[in-house]
Amino acid sequence: MKIEQLEEHQSSIGKNRASLISLLVYVIPMCLLAIPFIRYIAWLVPIMFLLSESNSLFVRYNAVQSTLLIGLLNIIYLFMILIKELAYFRFGYFLMSFEGGVFLLQAIFFIFFISYIIINIYCAIKSTQNKKVYVPLLGTLSQKLVYVRKAEQ
Repeated sequence: MKIEQLEEHQSSIGKNRASLISLLVYVIPMCLLAIPFIRYIAWLVPIMFLLSESNSLFVRYNAVQSTLLIGLLNIIYLFMILIKELAYFRFGYFLMSFEGGVFLLQAIFFIFFISYIIINIYCAIKSTQNKKVYVPLLGTLSQKLVYVRKAEQ
């Protein structure tokens, strides 16, 4: 992961430090994942931060990256549900449950979930130090999306 050091500056959200708002962009959706049914809309929180921020590219970058991280986790989760349902339809519940298929899918999702939590905590800690973390693939996409929106304004 590439890390870039930035200067301390203010955010337009409540005139707080940009590092504090960037921390919230990562922590709030991670906490919402623990609440049933709310976890499916947790990706809206970073989007709200993105739309309400007008000054800090650092906050907007972290909001886009957080949205992509949680969106990727939700896509993986929905894909696992789809695989499980297709397997039940094809092989039946009896075969799927005793062959360990459900357990395997849950174990794979658990690995993705733990990876998400670790990456999210790492990005949150680095954002409090005014360091921009480029998560592989998502970081460069986030950077492009932030500057595309800036060019449109």
